[in-house]
Amino acid sequence: MKKLLLIRHAHRDNSIPDRDNGLSEKGAKQADRLGKFLKEFHLDDPIVRIFSSSKKRCLETVAPIAKHLNLVVQEERALYERAPGEAVAAFLHRIMQFTEHWKQQGEGAWIACSHGDWLPAAIEELTGARCETKKGCMAEITFESGEVFLSSLVQRF
Repeated sequence: MKKLLLIRHAHRDNSIPDRDNGLSEKGAKQADRLGKFLKEFHLDDPIVRIFSSSKKRCLETVAPIAKHLNLVVQEERALYERAPGEAVAAFLHRIMQFTEHWKQQGEGAWIACSHGDWLPAAIEELTGARCETKKGCMAEITFESGEVFLSSLVQRF
């Protein structure tokens, strides 16, 4: 059995809309609560890898988790939000590349932090489930005996 914890970045600082400002004060609190939740979250397998989009808001969201687990966050291009002008097929292909890599190579539990367009598409691609993802949410995906399913979805931290 493998676990993939998909996290949507916490609330973003929108003081300068066209900039990668990182988290707002609200977002920093969400990231802290998420980190505390994951500290208490008992998985069958330890968390062994943390991936993130390179956007500051994503990196700041998983920083408390990485610090607690003494892991390095690996920036992953496949986790970027859909770029302006990027074809839907190309966007979905990036998602599929990452999820297939997890299914084939993943050992232990992985964490991946991405964006509001990426997470619902990945959840649907993996499980067939359609769901909204709020800022700072976490979806737990399980892969067992060749089947992938959405184990849990926590919308508020």
